[in-house]
Amino acid sequence: MMRNAMILPTSRTPVLIQGISSEKGAMHTEMALAFDTRVVAGTSRAPGMKHFLGVPVFKSVAEAVAKTKPKVSVIFAPPDRVLAEAKEAARAKIPLIVCTTEHVPAQTALRLRQVARDCGVTILGPAAPGLVVPDVGVFGTMPTHLFQAGRVGVIGRSGSLIYEAVGQLKKRGLGVSACVAVGTAPVLASSYRPAFEALLRDDRTRVILVIGLPQGPFEFELADIYQKTLDKKPLCVYIPGTGNIPPPPMTLIGEPTEAGESVRERKIQALVRAGAVVVAGLDTIGKEVAHAAQ
Repeated sequence: MMRNAMILPTSRTPVLIQGISSEKGAMHTEMALAFDTRVVAGTSRAPGMKHFLGVPVFKSVAEAVAKTKPKVSVIFAPPDRVLAEAKEAARAKIPLIVCTTEHVPAQTALRLRQVARDCGVTILGPAAPGLVVPDVGVFGTMPTHLFQAGRVGVIGRSGSLIYEAVGQLKKRGLGVSACVAVGTAPVLASSYRPAFEALLRDDRTRVILVIGLPQGPFEFELADIYQKTLDKKPLCVYIPGTGNIPPPPMTLIGEPTEAGESVRERKIQALVRAGAVVVAGLDTIGKEVAHAAQ
């Protein structure tokens, strides 16, 4: 099935919390409600529960969808329940599903990826901090007090690096239009692509910052997408461990590179060729993004 384009939540987006009465589900639901997130439903395995924290609770996702029509679901479930919970949400056609659960086996994560493809939905995670859209809501586990509204769209995997980058932006008077953390698990259901394309379409976003990793294919895919994008927004990318940025060789993306080059170096070259700004060091993220946003 063709995948649906990821749409960033608005203040009117209804949200379902799967596992709302679990320890983590309760804590982060309270945080979401305090941030004015429109939580319209929850599911719980606790017998007889009708409401929790003032939110209607249903026995199944199907019942919650029939009654409240959520567009985002946030899953708080143990690893052995993640796949079943995600299947329920995906088969109910909830467009965006955030799987916060850590320690999910790689085989289960691969099955989550297939579920997303089969059902045409976006699944973030496993181990996804999720999304924050300042002045709109929080959809996951990210600490809302770190984010102020602005024009920078942020994408990453590691929450700690995202928080460091957002702190630097705040010091320079730059806020965030939306922040998407796709997950820290070794195998994920989604790459950066859905979030990146959503930020390209988003009218509030003026510049995009991606916090990458030296390993994995996501940055190569990002470079390919950005190179093919006609209506570009400034893109800054930080890949941990980068030092001086080598000049791009005169080759096409996908062609063999010189022996001895690391994956990180090839990512840098691909991104620079595509027109992105590769940030040289962690402590210069704010400076580079501020310059790109001018």
